Amino acid sequence: DIIPKPQNFDEMLSMAVRLSAPFPVVRVDLYNLAGRIYFGEMTFTSLGGFMNYFTPQFLRHAGSLITLPS
Repeated sequence: DIIPKPQNFDEMLSMAVRLSAPFPVVRVDLYNLAGRIYFGEMTFTSLGGFMNYFTPQFLRHAGSLITLPS
């Protein structure tokens, strides 16, 4: 089954774009309950940093692709 977009999807997307703008990589969790948008959290590491299936070499490479502000 295809889950329909919430009616206020565009507003949620706009909020996520604004909240994530200052960061090179972040996941923004928003929830839509009965038409109201709720903020959950912002996560800066995938899987809470527990990515033990990636090699240290891969993680260093992936990290090198991100430019952090000074």
